[in-house]
Amino acid sequence: MSHGMIVPIRYPIRAQAIATALLLLASLLCPIARGADKKEKPEKEKKEKIEPWVEIRTAHFIVASDGGEKTARRIADEFESLLRVFQATMPNARVSTGVPVRILAARDGQSFARMAPEFPFDKRHEQPPGMFVSGAEKTYIGIRANASGHFPYIEIFQNYAREILKLSYRNLPPWIEEGYSTVYGNLSFSDRGVRLERPDPDDLSVLYESPLLPLDLVLHVDRKSPYYNPGNKNSVYFAESRVLVHFLISDPQFAGTKSLERYITAVGSGTDSLQAARDVLGGSELAAAIARQKCGNSHTQKW
Repeated sequence: MSHGMIVPIRYPIRAQAIATALLLLASLLCPIARGADKKEKPEKEKKEKIEPWVEIRTAHFIVASDGGEKTARRIADEFESLLRVFQATMPNARVSTGVPVRILAARDGQSFARMAPEFPFDKRHEQPPGMFVSGAEKTYIGIRANASGHFPYIEIFQNYAREILKLSYRNLPPWIEEGYSTVYGNLSFSDRGVRLERPDPDDLSVLYESPLLPLDLVLHVDRKSPYYNPGNKNSVYFAESRVLVHFLISDPQFAGTKSLERYITAVGSGTDSLQAARDVLGGSELAAAIARQKCGNSHTQKW
């Protein structure tokens, strides 16, 4: 089975990344190999304490970590919470293939470097917060458990959301795919639950500084359109798509009537995307709401 490997775009990978992916899979599937490595390098072990790995199993994930059971449990709980948000906002989504997703949570940068030699531990250079390896049947995620920042795993969550969308739906318009995957990168976790934060300030800034595209245009753009340029995710089209999906998920009126779910169902049944939007989402009312979002009048959402 072939695998695709994804890391944040800030960290370009070379051909050696293929070997990195295989090492990641080996570290996930062959924990005994780590024990063998310790025997081969006793001098290094004296300088750097190698912690034992613990494994936590939940309904959808197998999480292994050398940061202790508490770290493994935290990561498992966050990803299970992520799936619950998927199910709440995409009720018909297929969130699992039946095979648990394997997550390897390295406790720190040194541990992450052993897992992913492509990104050695060096205080002068930042490591990525994680890696995402997907295949036809299985998904593997490697993360650095001590990654800092407000949304440390934003791109991991986004890539996972894209996998769920590909697994669940066919022929979704680009604005839905881009908006959905980005929204799930804006989730924060706490003991009180999961919170969808306000839209990305960079997106709001793009929309504030530029005229909004006509809503009909955004809804009708396909992958052949010049507006759809994956190489320019900071364009007005992409920013407007992300803010639009955020609004439809977080606005009490549209979320309460399951507007987005009904729209996706209509598109999936063969209705033209623009016609489905007019029938389900409305026209002028939605455009006015996005204009208010542009000015910062946005919502948050809790689950």
